[in-house]
Amino acid sequence: MNNNLLTGVNLKVFYSSDVGNSSPSSSSLKQVNEIAAFPVVAVQNQAAKIETYDSDYASVLMGDKSIEAFPITVNLIPDDISHQYLTQAADNQSVLQVKVQYEEAEDQEAFILLNGYISSYSDSGDKDSAVTRSFIFAPETLVAQGIADVLPVLRLGDFGVGSNGVDIPQYQLPIAGNGFIQIPGTSSENPASANLIGVGLTNQGRESGFVISESGDLKLYARNSGTAWTRIYSSTEADSRYVQKTLKVNGHELSTDIDLVKGDVGLGNVTNNAQLTVSSNLSDLSNVGTAKTNLGLDNVLNVPSYSKTESDDAFVKKTLKINGYELSTDIDLQSSDVGSYSKEESDGTFVPKTLKVNGHELSTNVVLQPNDIGSYSKTEIDDTFVPKTLKVNGHELSTDIVLQPSDIGTIPVASGGTGATTAVSARTNLGLGSSDTLTLKGMSLSATNADAVLNLNTSKVRANSNGDLIIGSSTNIYLRPNGDNVSSPQMIYTSGGNLTMSGTNVNISGSLTLGTALSIANGGTGSNNAAGARTNLGLAYGTSAGTVAQGNDTRLNTVGGKSGGQLLGGLGVLNGTANVDLKNAGTYMLWNEQPGTGVSSLINNPESGGGGFWIRLINSANTVERARFTFSPDSTLLAPEGFRSVGGRVRAFASVTPTYVTIDVDGVNKGINFFDSDIRLKESIIPIVVGTALDKLKLIEPVSYKFKDTYWTDQDGIKHTMQGKSYSYGVIAQNIIDVIPDCVNVMDDDRGSMSLDPLAMIGFLLAATKDLAAEVESLKQQLNK
Repeated sequence: MNNNLLTGVNLKVFYSSDVGNSSPSSSSLKQVNEIAAFPVVAVQNQAAKIETYDSDYASVLMGDKSIEAFPITVNLIPDDISHQYLTQAADNQSVLQVKVQYEEAEDQEAFILLNGYISSYSDSGDKDSAVTRSFIFAPETLVAQGIADVLPVLRLGDFGVGSNGVDIPQYQLPIAGNGFIQIPGTSSENPASANLIGVGLTNQGRESGFVISESGDLKLYARNSGTAWTRIYSSTEADSRYVQKTLKVNGHELSTDIDLVKGDVGLGNVTNNAQLTVSSNLSDLSNVGTAKTNLGLDNVLNVPSYSKTESDDAFVKKTLKINGYELSTDIDLQSSDVGSYSKEESDGTFVPKTLKVNGHELSTNVVLQPNDIGSYSKTEIDDTFVPKTLKVNGHELSTDIVLQPSDIGTIPVASGGTGATTAVSARTNLGLGSSDTLTLKGMSLSATNADAVLNLNTSKVRANSNGDLIIGSSTNIYLRPNGDNVSSPQMIYTSGGNLTMSGTNVNISGSLTLGTALSIANGGTGSNNAAGARTNLGLAYGTSAGTVAQGNDTRLNTVGGKSGGQLLGGLGVLNGTANVDLKNAGTYMLWNEQPGTGVSSLINNPESGGGGFWIRLINSANTVERARFTFSPDSTLLAPEGFRSVGGRVRAFASVTPTYVTIDVDGVNKGINFFDSDIRLKESIIPIVVGTALDKLKLIEPVSYKFKDTYWTDQDGIKHTMQGKSYSYGVIAQNIIDVIPDCVNVMDDDRGSMSLDPLAMIGFLLAATKDLAAEVESLKQQLNK
């Protein structure tokens, strides 16, 4: 808190239904909006003065402390939650808590916290003022009062409140206050291998807490400031790890450590010798026989015997079986008992492995081959011999065969013959007849004294001595690259000398010379020169309608009658009103409209519309209008954000009232007053009550001051500093507004900047001067008496 006097400008009032709260920073306290008057909280203490016997001094005893009821006055907003709450509290006569905050610095506040009731409320106002509602708060208890630290606001995620580990991180060690914590499994503070989550507590630097495992087996740990994390077992885990303290061991309770002695197990009279001897543990017996009787060994002979260990090492139990036979008597196993053949069965069923088959031992499977038995293999027979059932030209192979010509007959074409007995039949069978197609893998034609000619019916293919290939036909010549029966694509050279191509493109890599120009109908120009081509295509140069203008054509000097479009370069206006008729509706750019002035004009002819100009700034997609400058027919120039001038430093008309205009200079508001004082502009004129102005004047604190330096950047990006002016005498608007609100103009900007209204101040000072003059006159009269 600073040492300045408290003022009402920072006063705030709060309410809460939590009357058990004692903290001025409690989140349950909600602000009452639109406080219209400073609430006066009067605290009174009753004191009793008591005369003390045999003393020159009297004692003062403090009695009860009481707080008078005070109004909480608001500018009434019917649907405001805080106003509705106070109204309902008055109607229900329910107890509530009220905090009056007089000042709030960065980290401290001055306050008084009271519990009580709203005893009543009343409304007031008229047609020219805001309606106010005054709630009378009757305090019952002074909860707290003074200066307290302003506690920070608790937000989602602070100290683990509302944390989920996804979009709100967990609160982890070390802790700065009580909260919900997480100890990651990888942390050195973690006593387990899995993530732990729980509650961390701290008080005056001493920490404690308890956490449980986030997943896997359930594990619970706790600690305080003097211990490490300690495992706490569940009842189920405790039952499996511990026994109840009510259990006893040989009559001893488990409330402490147990040391069993010989008497606890019935060996109180047994000495701690290495072995039992007659001289020690059996010394109380009269003889060995008595000892045997007492030990149940009276029927045992004194013969050598095996110990249990020796018996276990040397013998097996009689209950064991061998191949299903008990060891109660001798066992004679047979071959069937062990799943084998007897010797007799083996001799009658098997041969010795030493026997051989065609020289092969029987130690493994034997596969005999034809050479083992001196014969041909099947493969050798198939490769060397033919069956005796075969016939040669109908003659069996039972004896030698001599074939005759009649036995052979004609050799078919499939066997390399002609399949015929005559030349004509042979040519026919071989496909060489006049009516057949000749298919040759390769053919070479040559002639000694003449051209090589291939006659194809009435057509010929001839190669002359010059190496030329000549194709001749009495009708047409067809070239079909995809087969005789596929007519597309194809090229036809007719007997009339026409070359026709269909279903194909013509690619010419060299030059093409046409005897006759290609017609327009066939994709040409119909001319063999440029001028003729332009004429045929309707693009002939000329100055008449229907011709194409050249660079020196005067028709290019005007855009008259042209349709809209876009210019890719700049546009300059070099002459006055030539070729322009301003009587037609539209927008015109002119230069030197009045000859000799050199003035540029931007003219709007709205015809029947309202007219005017817009200068708009839009985004690249023409979806957002960023700014608009409007020039209306009534000579009004409108800029929604005010005009900028002087290098952008001054913006006019930042805010406007009937008697006041603000302008913005380098980001700081400045005021301009309209000194209107005509009585015809005023109403509700009431004389000032004598004496009131001088009392208020005493509340105004004159000061000397200096305006802060301001900074601005010009259009060239250069930063400048304007030194603030110093004044030996002046006032502060925030001080004036608390005394005479009418003398201060509060600007409609985000800072709520303030400035003085000179007319109001003149009137106030004039009234104060009259008050002072009246007092002077009164003093004069008193002095003259």
